[in-house]
Amino acid sequence: MYSFESKVRYSELNEERIVRPEAIVNYLQDCTTFHSDSLGADVDFYKNEKKVWVLNSWQIEIKRQMNAGEEITVCTWPYDFTGAYGHRNFIIRDSAGCDIVQANTLWVFTDMITGRPVKLPDNIAKFYTLEEKLDMNYMDRKVKVPEGVQGIPKEQVPVRKYFIDSNGHVNNGKYIACAEEYIPDGFKVERIRAEYKRAAKYGDTFYPVVYRQDDENGKTHIWVALNDEGDKTYAMVQFDIYK
Repeated sequence: MYSFESKVRYSELNEERIVRPEAIVNYLQDCTTFHSDSLGADVDFYKNEKKVWVLNSWQIEIKRQMNAGEEITVCTWPYDFTGAYGHRNFIIRDSAGCDIVQANTLWVFTDMITGRPVKLPDNIAKFYTLEEKLDMNYMDRKVKVPEGVQGIPKEQVPVRKYFIDSNGHVNNGKYIACAEEYIPDGFKVERIRAEYKRAAKYGDTFYPVVYRQDDENGKTHIWVALNDEGDKTYAMVQFDIYK
């Protein structure tokens, strides 16, 4: 297991002083980058290999809201490699060692030239030590809107330069940040799910479509499809929220 310590920053809070979903995602994706860096498989290594890990899906379970200034430990480890696919867990813990956030991810090992998945070679797999899979409720990697739930188109969102990361694509967290716009005021997030289908680039435009469903348990579910002009989806994001 790899871990790093941090402190919840004021800049990561929304107007209700709750940590924003994008900030949680950033903690997790920074952790996996730090992990690879520590093993000698950093960004430059993968560029030389002309390979990259592309995130396919998030499932993030928020056990409780983090407080401003709180000391936290962010942890990650891979638990399975199958063909071109890598499975990785994450935990954010408080100073007492209790889990605040648990997460599961699926990554696709991808050739940077062809853009196609390729089997993880032994010389890269050897960097990573597989550990036991986290005990959590695993959901399907595909994020689907239930049949019959109607979507509402929203104002288009141009992809800005600050959305783009070192791979030349919209960073994983920026899709979450765009989708956050449609969380109703006064609600807290207890689950984030995301399925990344296509990589958006600078100059592209998102055409969001928002879906909402209230269930019998008093929970609200929001789905945000970030589409192109032709309704092909870049990413589908789901927030399970409560008051």
